Amino acid sequence: MKKLLPLICMLVSCLPVFGQLKDNDFRNSNNAQYWQNKKPYADYWQQDVDYVLTGDMDEQRNMIKGSELLTYWNNSPDTLYFVYFHLFQ
Repeated sequence: MKKLLPLICMLVSCLPVFGQLKDNDFRNSNNAQYWQNKKPYADYWQQDVDYVLTGDMDEQRNMIKGSELLTYWNNSPDTLYFVYFHLFQ
């Protein structure tokens, strides 16, 4: 468990950076890195996902608690009837 602590701390320290990539910041016409602002051809599209992770580690009980808020945008011309997520332990 203690070997995982540096990795968890590193991931948690990156959360403020990812948290700044909100819909009004990342998905807008002023962001040169956003895929819709640099399409290689007219019919090109990608899906967009924004997520916020929170976590808490209890070293006394060797437990990690966490939650995730995931926002998914379907940018394809097709209707998606199912969306699959593979969650790794």
